[in-house]
Amino acid sequence: MAQKILELKPNKPELLPRKRRPKLAGRGLAIAALVFILLNLLIGLFEPYFMGVARYDKQYNLTRLVDYYNAPRPEIMFMGSSRVLSGLNPVVAAQELEQAGLGKRAILNLAVTGSSIDLNYLILKNIIKDDKKPAMIVYGITETEFNSGRAMFDYDEYFGLAERLDDFGNYSGDTLTKKVSFVLKQLLPLYRDHDILRLAFNIQFNPGDAYHKSYLSGPQQWKPDPGGYFSYYPTGVYLPPDARIKPLLQNYQYQGYRLDRLHDFLKLAKARDIKVLLVNMPVLPATIAMWPGPAELATYYKFLQEQARQFELPYLDLYQGEKFLTEADFWDSSHLNEQGAEKLTRLVTRQLLLEQLKP
Repeated sequence: MAQKILELKPNKPELLPRKRRPKLAGRGLAIAALVFILLNLLIGLFEPYFMGVARYDKQYNLTRLVDYYNAPRPEIMFMGSSRVLSGLNPVVAAQELEQAGLGKRAILNLAVTGSSIDLNYLILKNIIKDDKKPAMIVYGITETEFNSGRAMFDYDEYFGLAERLDDFGNYSGDTLTKKVSFVLKQLLPLYRDHDILRLAFNIQFNPGDAYHKSYLSGPQQWKPDPGGYFSYYPTGVYLPPDARIKPLLQNYQYQGYRLDRLHDFLKLAKARDIKVLLVNMPVLPATIAMWPGPAELATYYKFLQEQARQFELPYLDLYQGEKFLTEADFWDSSHLNEQGAEKLTRLVTRQLLLEQLKP
């Protein structure tokens, strides 16, 4: 009997189940996938919070969309590039309208640094909701944004914030890598927002970060200007003309995808019952001189007039800024300082907004 027991001992390992490890591995993968999904859901849910923290770098890129999320419904919205951001002050416009007896009007400047008609079309299409849409958009035009002779805009790392899956055809890029990246940004907030998360965590928790002190509570905390206005430099600072503008005005082609986006923007605004007013934003002669010649400049003027006429839009041409502004109103040859923004805003309000809002 003892001998039989001894003979059985070596066989005991054979009685252990052999399939537990694959089951455990599969369970671990399922848990990891669930955690990954939940993490993406949480990041998507708290995305506006992280955008708000990232805004402390004062870049006024697409993270500033949180201004729209947090603001009450605007009746009037300023849209465009950094020239609009530093050139049209909602507080000044509201004061003008109130003094004219039109009551208090909610106005928001939602201009984005470095943007063009491409990005602003996406903002109108995907960000501005029907329950928070403005009655009127003042779109500040820049000469660099309608040249379809340029390569497709190389969008920054935050561009996915304004895109949706149905924008794949126009905005997914021309390589497989870009197309895959476009889809991943729409499906995975963790992938889309990784730069925002890194910046937000640095600002919040890294004492060595340049913007950490301006984030902390106290008298040193940075507070955005009311209404979304922002001026990069105070009055009294003047920088040389931006040489990067000149190559953007070469080989100017009006027919193409940029003109298509302008038309898409204007058609969409009309379909959503939003009135668009166009302002050709002012620059100094140093910027106007970057055009190849008088003929090209005249074609640009004619192009804008034709767009306003085609869509029956109120249009104010202020491109030759030296006619009503001085060099002291600019901080370079195409961006206004606070003093210049006040002058321009009062002019736009009196000559354009008042005419549209009078009963």
